[in-house]
Amino acid sequence: MTFLKMSTFTLKLSTNRSNVLFSSQQRNSDGTLTSNGAAFGINGKGEFAIPFDKSLAIQKTDADSYLRQYARSAPHSTGEHTRGDIVWNTFPSAGGNVGWVCTATGTPGTWKEFGTIAP
Repeated sequence: MTFLKMSTFTLKLSTNRSNVLFSSQQRNSDGTLTSNGAAFGINGKGEFAIPFDKSLAIQKTDADSYLRQYARSAPHSTGEHTRGDIVWNTFPSAGGNVGWVCTATGTPGTWKEFGTIAP
């Protein structure tokens, strides 16, 4: 089922018994479609779900830029990141931290721990 169709991409809606998935496809110059791997949806528990290897981008109101949130076991060591980006720790432990926040834009940016977890 196609949910939204534009000249350069198609947003496709797929469902099964417990999940709703939106995925996008790039329209090629010959008219064929190629999946770009981007997907999000609602899982069987009714939660908004993003694949683990993707980020959640939140558009800033003051510019045409985004803050991103990731779920990883460590802050990024490669790639360009923006001040305000967040990495949520997927392996939190007592005495550890909830995640990391990018405090200076760059490649890979400057990452600082936040949210100390009580021992």
